[in-house]
Amino acid sequence: MLSSSQKEAMSHFNGPCLTVAGPGSGKTTVLVRRIAHLILECKVKPENILVITFTRSAAIEMRERFKKLVNDDMPVVFGTFHSVFYAILKEEQNRQRYKIIDGKLKMDLIKDAAVKAGVEIESEDHILSIAAELSYMKNLMVDLDEYSSKSKICDKISEVYRNYEVYKRSYNYLDFDDMLSETLDLFKCQNDILRKYQNRFKYIMIDEIQDMNQLQFEVIKILALPDNNLFVVGDDDQSIYGFRGAKPEIMLSFDKIYPDLHKVLLGENYRSGSAIVEASSKLIENNANRFKKNILSKACSEGEVRIMELEDRKDEVKYLLEEINSRIDNGDDYEDIAILFRKHSQCLELVEALRNKNIPVNISEKIQNPYDTFVARDILCFIKMESKILKRSDLYRIMNKPDRGLTKISIEREWTTFEAWKKFYSNNTRMIRVIDDLERDVEFLQKLSGEAAINYILKKMGYDKYLREIAKDEEQYKSYIAIIDNLKNIFGKSRSTVELIEKFENAKAFMDKNIGDSKVGGKGVNLYTLHGAKGLEFKRVYIMDCNEGIMPSLKADTDIKIQEERRMFYVGITRAKENLTLMIPKKSKGEALIKSRFVFEMEL
Repeated sequence: MLSSSQKEAMSHFNGPCLTVAGPGSGKTTVLVRRIAHLILECKVKPENILVITFTRSAAIEMRERFKKLVNDDMPVVFGTFHSVFYAILKEEQNRQRYKIIDGKLKMDLIKDAAVKAGVEIESEDHILSIAAELSYMKNLMVDLDEYSSKSKICDKISEVYRNYEVYKRSYNYLDFDDMLSETLDLFKCQNDILRKYQNRFKYIMIDEIQDMNQLQFEVIKILALPDNNLFVVGDDDQSIYGFRGAKPEIMLSFDKIYPDLHKVLLGENYRSGSAIVEASSKLIENNANRFKKNILSKACSEGEVRIMELEDRKDEVKYLLEEINSRIDNGDDYEDIAILFRKHSQCLELVEALRNKNIPVNISEKIQNPYDTFVARDILCFIKMESKILKRSDLYRIMNKPDRGLTKISIEREWTTFEAWKKFYSNNTRMIRVIDDLERDVEFLQKLSGEAAINYILKKMGYDKYLREIAKDEEQYKSYIAIIDNLKNIFGKSRSTVELIEKFENAKAFMDKNIGDSKVGGKGVNLYTLHGAKGLEFKRVYIMDCNEGIMPSLKADTDIKIQEERRMFYVGITRAKENLTLMIPKKSKGEALIKSRFVFEMEL
């Protein structure tokens, strides 16, 4: 049974329509029912309808729900921006001969583009940060001559951008962002092709419009002409992808772009109990740039919001383990429970504790295994080092972390010794002393336990200094240290190198098995970042580390950034159906932590 506002949105026919859909308001139901209404009641041909979502899984789910509703497999086009517009490129420009690049090949190309611009690459993370900024620039369609790096990761970012574009063209490569920019260029340059697709897709529907970036909107805007039968659904309060170029301003100014716009508010929340809806509404009302809404709970349960102030992070993990066991003993399933956090580095200790207790884990997000990061590999490389015989690739990895002035050409063979290494510098007493110091450190390291060895690597061998030098900000440095702290936790007092490596490999294998392999709702306690939990719902939600400096982040140094952080927290708390628990450690590593302002704003 649809509500009056759902019926109003579903039955909209011609012209632009904006449906503002609060959390748990049944927006997917409205979208699917509207497709059926257009075909069955308005006699629109299925092949004239284009439905765009932001994820492949959402497109598949919507297609299946529509197919079940009409009991037929009609040729409505469902897809993501990338899949839809790459299909157009392939059809119109024989793009099969072009290779889509991602992963290592893309990173290598960006590294080459940066080096050509005279940028010194400090770490693997540095390349990833440059890649993210290049994508941000393309999606915002920035003026390269006017643009300066927002994150200060690279003072020649526009030159890197130009070099990267030249490299891609010379190799006939396309990356994912090119799928949209190339389509936009195609439409602008070839009117016959544009008219072909305007006539084909007479009715366009877009889910999650608040996540749309400028490039995506420009392609859609031109494709929707001349009739502008554009039906968009979203919630400006859930716009949390500004770092990717998402512009909630597009949604907020939709009535100015389309003066004849029809607007509908879906203000009923069928997911969360009234206590959760009330707390979330008080929080988000602190944002200025938004549509005003009055969200009402239509859920069966009143809901519960709890504040748990805990002594420290170890106490937080202990509390979560007790909560999980208690809930399971009282009839819940593991998949009823979701634990949310700002960054994956926050949950490493929790994941290890769950593994030790044989509690199944469901991590559906595609993330980098923390044990496969350069930090973890560096630490393992230090620990594996022997003083008798040295592997060249191991020395390359650690010899200048921090910078000791050692050169790669000084290591002349695949396997070498400290004595052979010193012979290369036979006329340089300073470098011989450097190698002597490194040799003594490696010999002493072998006498230490796992945790003590890591502390020695950090402080005596200077690895902490290296991490501080390459981290772009305090937050990134802390994420590196979180990985190292968890290695200390895993290694404990182990002395044997074989035992340390075995413990490391077991932890890495556990993460490899669980990361991105599980399906939403899989068998296990659900672990998600606040970003990754968007669009999902769970019976019980626990949010870790509701402290200043984490939520909101240290990097949120403007009102605009604080508003996005608040929206992210809003997304997290509105995932809960019956129970929401906000966890607030009082200290970390002996330093006092402050309760997040967002908790105060909820007036609990």
